[in-house]
Amino acid sequence: MGGHQSISIAVLTDSQDDVELINGTLRDAGHAAHCLWIATPKILTDKLSSENIELIIINCERYPDGIRQVVKQKDCYRPEVPVIAMQKTAAEEDIEQAMRAGACDLVSAGLKSRLQSVVGRELRSMRIERALNSTLHTATEYKRRLKNQIRTSSSSIALVQEGIVIDANDSWLRRFKIKERDELVGMPIMDSFDADSRPALKGALVATQQGKWQAGEKLIVKTYLDSGNAETHLEFERVELDDGPCVQLRVAAQPVVSLEPTKLVHDALQRDPTTLFFHRAQFLDRLRKRLKNKPASGTHCLIYIRPDKFSAVCKKVGVIDSEQIFAQFADIVRKRLHPRDVAGRFEGTAIMALLERGHARDAQMWGKQLVEEVSKSTFDIAEQ
Repeated sequence: MGGHQSISIAVLTDSQDDVELINGTLRDAGHAAHCLWIATPKILTDKLSSENIELIIINCERYPDGIRQVVKQKDCYRPEVPVIAMQKTAAEEDIEQAMRAGACDLVSAGLKSRLQSVVGRELRSMRIERALNSTLHTATEYKRRLKNQIRTSSSSIALVQEGIVIDANDSWLRRFKIKERDELVGMPIMDSFDADSRPALKGALVATQQGKWQAGEKLIVKTYLDSGNAETHLEFERVELDDGPCVQLRVAAQPVVSLEPTKLVHDALQRDPTTLFFHRAQFLDRLRKRLKNKPASGTHCLIYIRPDKFSAVCKKVGVIDSEQIFAQFADIVRKRLHPRDVAGRFEGTAIMALLERGHARDAQMWGKQLVEEVSKSTFDIAEQ
């Protein structure tokens, strides 16, 4: 181990010759040793309380106290400091007895190379332990501050682990009209959101847990309290707590977008006036650009949507009024799309959409739910 950092070593002996021997031996090995001569237990107590001692070496044959007493004494001040015993010769039985008494090892005074190795080993071990303890302390402090920040934040925040809410701040409780925290903690997070939003929410939680959710990306969902066009924007972040990693959900403020009139006109020209989706050419152009890159999280799914038996609708209400029926159908589809999804009127009554979801089965569930919603919807035209 390199010798640029000074090592403070307490040498317990009644002879200064031992101090000089250890000091010279360790300096020969590259250690910048600073040896303190400790001749009595009283001096040891004073030095332990005032000096930053990193290592204790005791000459068992030339110090009043034995190993066990020294270990007990130093544990009152610096329990992490290792104790190395030394005597004239060190047989296997002697080493075992010394270690049973609390020493890390026993070395013989005449074998300098072993003394150098043992000292280097124990110093490395002690400094690694100190670094680990410091890291654990820092992590504990970070977690404490994180919890305090969550509790005092004005944003609505919940912590979710394996789909279960483990904590939430007062703002989240107020937003979801929950009186007591105990009513929420331990419950599935999915219970707080509309059934249509649950597949996408589950995919976002999985992606965040796996480190695949892009920072700053938001998911638009509906809570069980939302009505009409009300939507909730969620942000996701993986955080580490005492009992393992979890996902922090934060309700983000919905941005207010102000577009220039020319931008609005340009955008309108690219969209089908009935469905408000992109025209076929614009949709294909955006499709090509989007497919060049993998999604930040999850996978791409291409969806083809066409209402069946629409020709019967045309015969019943006429071609012109059938467009209004199709516009109502497109409105149902549009409300189920996320901001990152791209859709276009592909041909006639066919709509195509590129979805970004956590898994392919999420897209299948999306399609199933769309079919169910359309089947129970009423499409009004004139008095029909």
